[in-house]
Amino acid sequence: MNTKASIVDSLHVQDIYLLDFCFLRNGEWETRDFDHEQLVLQNKKGVKVSVHEVERGDATVTILCVDVEHGMRAVEPDSESQISSDDSVNIIFELAATFRAEYLLKDPNHDKEELIAFGKGSAAFQIYPFWREFVYEHMVKLRLPTPPVKMLRLDSEDEE
Repeated sequence: MNTKASIVDSLHVQDIYLLDFCFLRNGEWETRDFDHEQLVLQNKKGVKVSVHEVERGDATVTILCVDVEHGMRAVEPDSESQISSDDSVNIIFELAATFRAEYLLKDPNHDKEELIAFGKGSAAFQIYPFWREFVYEHMVKLRLPTPPVKMLRLDSEDEE
């Protein structure tokens, strides 16, 4: 099986769920202390793909797990040019979450590159609405401005 369509045909979504999350707020900052329109947002995304054999009753099934970590942070406007050096960036807040999608893999004979491509493409696309809802829900509860969540681009492996 060598085509993306054949991978999709051999997979069945079992579950998509929140695996873990983290929120950090710079203790020196209060919501009232900064102009929400001036926030500089930085985004990240990482994908990890793994395959597991699981016993279910009398049978062994193959599960494809795709973990997608999304994150965003707000930095002071002066820090935007210092993105690559975390030591010199003044972070206002950071929100990150990892979601897992589990698929029943009917044909475990796909090569690793095909599974990774599926994880970075289709699986990441299926998880993205969970990230968007997570951001909107938690930012309101944290009394922080609701930042725009960029559209997901499947044509790029770069961070958002």
